[in-house]
Amino acid sequence: MFARRFSSAFFILTCLALAALGRPLAQTRTTPSVVAIRGGTILTVTRGAIPNGTIVLRDGKIAAVGATVSIPAGADVVDAAGKFISPGIIDCHSHIAADSINEGGTTVSSMTAIEDVFDPSDIDVYRDLAGGVTTANVLHGSANPIGGKNYVIKLRWGKARAEEFAFEGAMPGIKFALGENPKRPGGGAGGRQGTGPTRYPATRMGVEYVIRDAFTRAKAYQKDWQEYDRRRKAGEDVVPRGATFSSNRWWKSSKASGSSTRTRIAPTRS
Repeated sequence: MFARRFSSAFFILTCLALAALGRPLAQTRTTPSVVAIRGGTILTVTRGAIPNGTIVLRDGKIAAVGATVSIPAGADVVDAAGKFISPGIIDCHSHIAADSINEGGTTVSSMTAIEDVFDPSDIDVYRDLAGGVTTANVLHGSANPIGGKNYVIKLRWGKARAEEFAFEGAMPGIKFALGENPKRPGGGAGGRQGTGPTRYPATRMGVEYVIRDAFTRAKAYQKDWQEYDRRRKAGEDVVPRGATFSSNRWWKSSKASGSSTRTRIAPTRS
């Protein structure tokens, strides 16, 4: 077993961060398959403190915690005597590692997603790990009343692809912004952007209207699909292509021999 000792008098050590943390310029550094942290005071949060405890990690995941845990042969041992060990910090509102934060071209940008602009090589992932953060909810910005979809990540420094950071099983979410940010002149946090006209919406009432209108249109769209599904199950010949919307109905217009015909069809799912 190879022992190493930290020199600082006090630190909060996050177990998963320690297992994943490598050198910032060498992302491919091999992490030992088994790591043991011994001798520190473990702050379990839910089950009190364990003085002089031991934590064993296998392949980056906690395998055992307690006062009498055996250390496997060949483990990389961290001497945490006189130190405190806590679970990783969860950042519930983050903009880390995103190449772009806001979509300023529309007031409702729910079609965008942070995963699409996530940068796995952002050095701030390493720095956050060093500070004890192991999980982050990366959000769209607040330039719009309704922004884009969030991305919940585990800070897996060294992974090359955005999808490798995904927190499996995390609930999906979307950014909504109220108050001053979405109504500032020019739009978004930071005040006026450029010398152009004020960006809509410019009032709190406008922000409320944008959100209410988006939900109203979404309910109408959902109702169209429910009606389509009902008619399809009833045996009607409805085809989900080429649809246009008018008063919650589906029509396809065509002209033949100088006459106009309209055929009821289905809305198009996006």
